[in-house]
Amino acid sequence: MRYCGNMRPYLSYSQLALYLECPLKYRFRYVDEIKCEGVSSALVFGKAIHQALAAFYTDVMEQRPFWFPRFLVAFEEAWEEVCDEAEVVFKEGEDFQTLLDYGKEMLRVFARCAMPMKVIAVEVPFEFRLENPETGQEFPIPLKGVIDLIEEDEQGTLWVVDHKTAKRAFSDHQIDADLQMCQKRF
Repeated sequence: MRYCGNMRPYLSYSQLALYLECPLKYRFRYVDEIKCEGVSSALVFGKAIHQALAAFYTDVMEQRPFWFPRFLVAFEEAWEEVCDEAEVVFKEGEDFQTLLDYGKEMLRVFARCAMPMKVIAVEVPFEFRLENPETGQEFPIPLKGVIDLIEEDEQGTLWVVDHKTAKRAFSDHQIDADLQMCQKRF
């Protein structure tokens, strides 16, 4: 990956993943800045779910009582907002309403099963510099991202959580190959 003058002043997981998937797609999007016709429904759906989960965990962290209708409203508002911001490209059989209903059902299941530990932080931005492990040379631009959730268990172990939305569970191979899908305890 080369640094270009018109490239963003930082790297993100999305940029790295796209480069590893297809350097030409990376070039079109981030170097040549060719805009896509629209945004995939999966991307905007995941963003809306993330916003609803952030609201849920913020309530837990601030010790506000859980109220399921507020949780659903947070998703509905986020879904409307992200759909208004971009031209959404829906897959066959999908539309605004079907994904709204699907999201609400996902959050119903989540609310029945969620057992959050002590919530330490929600939606934490981070930035750091990468360096070549062999030469020690620092890469000229930082890596930036956002940590979805940091929790602490009863033993004082911190857990960094990255929420994923997918139609199917990731296979072991997908988990092993994904830059974000690892389990670490601190």
